[in-house]
Amino acid sequence: MSIELHSALGFSAVLPDGSFLLADSSGGPQSEQISIPGDILFSMVRDDDTVHDYAQTIEWTEKFASFYTFTYHGVIQMAGSIASEGKQSYAVAVDFTDQNGNQRIATVVGMKFGTGEFFGLTLLDPVTEPGQQPDAQWVKQIVDGISVNAAAA
Repeated sequence: MSIELHSALGFSAVLPDGSFLLADSSGGPQSEQISIPGDILFSMVRDDDTVHDYAQTIEWTEKFASFYTFTYHGVIQMAGSIASEGKQSYAVAVDFTDQNGNQRIATVVGMKFGTGEFFGLTLLDPVTEPGQQPDAQWVKQIVDGISVNAAAA
């Protein structure tokens, strides 16, 4: 089962039951954070002014993923485009150990919608099994469930 959450930033997301919008986002202005069951943090930022095309979508995504490779000595596990109707998307997944010693996977996704809006998504997943890899199908499912809503204008 799933639910649809609507953000004042101008997007809607279809997510697993039990997901909820956090009252305060630690991502700064023009950001929203959602808790997904399984101790997964979904962070979304809107950056229409910076990203104007797919090349800039890739650049934005790689830049934000590099935070995890440089700050936490993370290793890129997956990178590439995601085919999703109505948007051009690019993802980079990084395996890293956070400041508390917890192993995580950060998947950063840039999404440029055909109507002009740009959203950047970061999914922070806990690593629960040794050698755990990013789940590309799950990431695609999340991306496919994101749409622009009426607040986008």
